[in-house]
Amino acid sequence: MATYAQSSVWPLAQNLLGQGNLTEARKLRDLITPDAIKALNAANNSTLANNYATYLAWLAEDDQTWRAALGLHTTKTELAVMNLQSASQLWAFAEDQGFNAEERALFARAAWTRGYALGRKADEARTKLMLGLNPAIADAWAKAAAGYPKAAPVRQQLIAILRSPRLNMLVNSPGEWGAATMTNMEQAGIDSFDHNDRNWWCPLETDRHLEALRGEFDQLTGNALPEYNMKGVNAWL
Repeated sequence: MATYAQSSVWPLAQNLLGQGNLTEARKLRDLITPDAIKALNAANNSTLANNYATYLAWLAEDDQTWRAALGLHTTKTELAVMNLQSASQLWAFAEDQGFNAEERALFARAAWTRGYALGRKADEARTKLMLGLNPAIADAWAKAAAGYPKAAPVRQQLIAILRSPRLNMLVNSPGEWGAATMTNMEQAGIDSFDHNDRNWWCPLETDRHLEALRGEFDQLTGNALPEYNMKGVNAWL
């Protein structure tokens, strides 16, 4: 099955989606079952399985269908489209038990930080959700309150934020070799490896994320231009 899915079905899927033939692409999509994608994962072919899941996501007609496709993707937080979700959508993801705890924690951090950066006060329930999913950040908040008992709550909160660099607006960091998810990492400590994307002082560069989304689509559909970049090679010389 894996060979057939790789050598026959996938090239057809790439062509239909890449050429914008949505009618035929969706006919093919309807034949690709969740069980088939799960079987590819079970056969240690997660790359192809995730390609199919992304294919289904691109062709989704509504939010429910899109979320179902995301649920089949094992590294969904690496998808470029995640950085382009609204704060309200990220909150919806954070509340969705269909995502695992680390994914929900990441969505809550990004959503909460976006609101804070815009000067919007998160309601108590959402702040509680974010802290509940991110115990290391909750600990930083508790220590700020204990260390500065006379400070106003808003000042205590600011101190806690400054001590929690991972409170940033992104879900992943687009890079030369593809996006890197921010799950499976320390929740509160500074990221000195990718300090331009994974800390609270990092900007939300929409144009950059749109470019990453286009590059990801071209890569998925086999339309990416061949590149040979010496930057990464030179780093090892």
